Amino acid sequence: MSENYKAQRDSYIAYSLAAADLLIEVGLDLTIKSVVGAARTLLGAEGGALKGRSVIDLFQPQDQAFLHRKLKDTTTKGRIDPVAVYLRSDGKAAMLVNVGACFIPSRAEEIHLTLSILNNIRPDNVEHNDAGLMTAERFNELAIDIIRAGASKDVDLDMTLVKLKGLTKVRTTLNADQQTLLMQEVAAVLRANSISGHGAALPDDSFGVLTPANDQQAEARLMAEIDAVGQAVGLKSGALGPKMMSIHLKTGNLDHAAIKKALAYITQTFAKSPDQVPPTIEASLEAAMEDTVAEFSSIKSVIDNGDFQIVYQPIVRLYDRTVHHHEALLRLKDGRNLYDTINFSEQIGLIHDLDLAVCQKVLSAVSAQSDTVVAVNISGQSIASPQFGHDFRKLIQPYRNLNKRVMFEITETGEVKDFETARRFIAWLHQMSFRVCLDDFGSGAASYNYLRHFEVDFVKIDGPFLREAVNDNRQRALIRSIVSLSHELGCQVIGEMIENPEMDEMARQLSIEFGQGYLFGRPSPDLSSAAASAVTARRKGASDSWG
Repeated sequence: MSENYKAQRDSYIAYSLAAADLLIEVGLDLTIKSVVGAARTLLGAEGGALKGRSVIDLFQPQDQAFLHRKLKDTTTKGRIDPVAVYLRSDGKAAMLVNVGACFIPSRAEEIHLTLSILNNIRPDNVEHNDAGLMTAERFNELAIDIIRAGASKDVDLDMTLVKLKGLTKVRTTLNADQQTLLMQEVAAVLRANSISGHGAALPDDSFGVLTPANDQQAEARLMAEIDAVGQAVGLKSGALGPKMMSIHLKTGNLDHAAIKKALAYITQTFAKSPDQVPPTIEASLEAAMEDTVAEFSSIKSVIDNGDFQIVYQPIVRLYDRTVHHHEALLRLKDGRNLYDTINFSEQIGLIHDLDLAVCQKVLSAVSAQSDTVVAVNISGQSIASPQFGHDFRKLIQPYRNLNKRVMFEITETGEVKDFETARRFIAWLHQMSFRVCLDDFGSGAASYNYLRHFEVDFVKIDGPFLREAVNDNRQRALIRSIVSLSHELGCQVIGEMIENPEMDEMARQLSIEFGQGYLFGRPSPDLSSAAASAVTARRKGASDSWG
């Protein structure tokens, strides 16, 4: 080898290492031939120890199929644009790197890779779904974080949104393994094309990534790669039906709350109607505010006019199937989504009025019956409000004689922030001889915290949590521990959404005293008929009390 050639080679290596942290040469079968650079730092081993290994094995499993396909493309395309993928972590925090590759015809037996650490991306410490995608809410927060972190550096971003209109139909034609591969590859494509290394799963087969602003090729590249993913699992070109749009994340003087509201509006609107998304953050915020005002007025009208219905579902003693009480469940007459309405009411400050209106209607219905026992829900956010406590005490005054026939279930949809005010409210209910239930235990992270702060009489196990336990020994063990803890604290336990004999049997084996679900009865709007069926179902001598 001539000295000039050696000098030229060393110069090329120097230039490459100036732009990358690691250089890897692989054969056409993707086995490693040589490694130059920070191998121990990035890969945990010296370069020589990596020879003969598949380069694909150096990366996280969810990125492997995608990267394998990209590297194979280099032999026909000559190179690939750098893609963001995660190195295998082996228990440590996964490291995000940019991988580039090129194929030189004069070196027809090798593919040359560069790996560069993405130092500007903070460690990935957020939850993802099985395909490695974050939630829409967390995705929006990440966008805000990156915008704020780069405010002094003039960071310029686009939020690129993708709707796969054909995804639901396509998945019905694939087996389980193909579906898993498809979603992993879609997720890998999104992450690889995002400047943050993250992609998001939005509602209704929609997804999102953060891309450099004004990248004219970003959408076309993403479209082509998603189509290639479909073909990799045997789909025809265009079968996924991708539709895309990009929003320039120019935030101007908007504060964190305004940006968050605008981004939430963008992702939610795109998932439902891609063609109706406003073109800018400012326009999206204005549209979000208009929608908020309209929704506020609509819900306020429902509350003021009592334009909602209460239905009653039985809760039975599991040992003999006799009806113990009924839960009062809210139904909205206009068919709007109940969960979204309650969530919005909590965010906008209407939940107090809604809870009071529901309580008023239920108390009036119970007072018209002679022996019906009913539980009514109150948001955790409401009981932490001194104003709600004041208004509730005035409301309950005429119905104090119902204290043996009414209980209150504290829901976890609205997070309790003032535990002392909430604790005093529950203590007052007990002083008035009303019983209290902690609803949906296990559905959120706050459950144990609530149980630690609040003295309650009943704990209701969240339905999906209970259903999963039928075929999951780990879940069953967790529920058994919750039941044991509840009993030690003097609480009785209710199992929710019991829909079949298997769930009923399991609940009894776990020492759960009460059950609620379609197996025992569906919700009915007629409390008098519910009371009649309860009397019919009781054994002689059964008590109406809560004990």
